[in-house]
Amino acid sequence: MTYHLPVLAGHCNVHPHLASCRLLMEEPNMGMDSEIRTFEKATNLLHLTTSGLAPSTMVVHPYEHLTAFKDTRGVITVKNIERILISISMAMDMEMLEMQHFRMMVVDAVTVPTLERLFVEPGFVSWTDFTDTDLEPDTLFLVLSLLLRSQCQSTLREIGFRNVRLTAHIIDVLQLCPALDKIQFTFQYWQKFLDADFGALLRELRWTNADRSLACAPTLMLVMLRIGYSRIPTILSFF
Repeated sequence: MTYHLPVLAGHCNVHPHLASCRLLMEEPNMGMDSEIRTFEKATNLLHLTTSGLAPSTMVVHPYEHLTAFKDTRGVITVKNIERILISISMAMDMEMLEMQHFRMMVVDAVTVPTLERLFVEPGFVSWTDFTDTDLEPDTLFLVLSLLLRSQCQSTLREIGFRNVRLTAHIIDVLQLCPALDKIQFTFQYWQKFLDADFGALLRELRWTNADRSLACAPTLMLVMLRIGYSRIPTILSFF
C-alpha cells in the first residue's frame, strides 16, 4: 500500500481481517502525523512492514499479535524509538524483526521465543576508512544475551551478521542454536585482524559427533562468507 496519510485516515479500522500489510511512504514529508491509527484494531494483522515514514510517525497497532515487523526509514526521533521498542517488546510470537537506525537497543528490548531468522547489522561502515574500531565489539555479546533470554533454540534456523566484530562469543551463539542450519557473515572487505577471529570459528567447526554432525551445531548445513559486494560468496557446506 502506498498512500499519503490523509488517505489512510479514511480506512481506519475497516479491514479487521487484514493479515499482512506493507506501508511504503514515497513522500514522508507529505504527512507529518505522529500516529497512523488505520490499523489500531486490526488484531489479525500479523505481518507489518513500514518504510519511509517521517521521523516522528508511528503505526498504532496491537503489536502483541505481530509475528513479523520491519521498519526502515532515513531518520527517526529518540522518542519514537522508545515508543516502538515498548510496543514490540509485547510481541512474544515474533519470528522476524528488522529495524533500521535503531542501534543495538533493539536487542535489549525484545524477547523472541519463536524466532526463526536473525539478521544483525550494527551500522554503516565506510569503504575508505575501515578499521577494527568501526565494528561494535559488544554486538555478539548482546546477541548472545538475546538468545539466552528468548530460549529460541528449537526455532532459530538462520543467522546473518553484516559488519559484526567476531569474538569468542560466536562459538557460544552456535552452541545455543542446535536447530541452526545456515549462518552468513558479510564484511565490507577483509582486514588482517579478521584472520584470527574467523580462523577460531573454522577450527571449532572441525569437531564432529559420532554421526558426523558438527559438535557445536549439529544441524548446520551452510556457512557463507561474503566480502564486500562480491556476487559470488565463499560457501562451506556440511552434509
